[in-house]
Amino acid sequence: SNLLSRSIMVLYRMLLLTVLSLSIGAALECVTGYTLFRGKTVGTETEKCTSDSDSCYNISAGLTELNNVKFAGCATYKCMFTKNMCVGQTVMGRTVRLCCCNTFDQCNSKFTNMSWFEKTKTKIGDLVAAFGK
Repeated sequence: SNLLSRSIMVLYRMLLLTVLSLSIGAALECVTGYTLFRGKTVGTETEKCTSDSDSCYNISAGLTELNNVKFAGCATYKCMFTKNMCVGQTVMGRTVRLCCCNTFDQCNSKFTNMSWFEKTKTKIGDLVAAFGK
């Protein structure tokens, strides 16, 4: 009986250590940075979130027909009430949209909320722009 309880405790500790090591190594990774001026990307990279309560976020605001501003990164408080969803609001005639997610790494990339057609069109446009310069 004593040997059985010690074996169970050892197994419990091993399981606990395994779960802790997986959670430490599995921090959410988000796209970070911002896009400005006719789709030109400035400072876009990825970052590992530091808190288990963090989500990836993406804020976009259409300033004009040609210029959109987007911000992205890890956040806890921005996404407190919008986990895994998008919300939009019109401010001074322009739509501002906040999307938050924590379902997979880089879930806040520019392709996340696009249809297959939109993704393909954007990728082709990026390819043409890259060779056009």
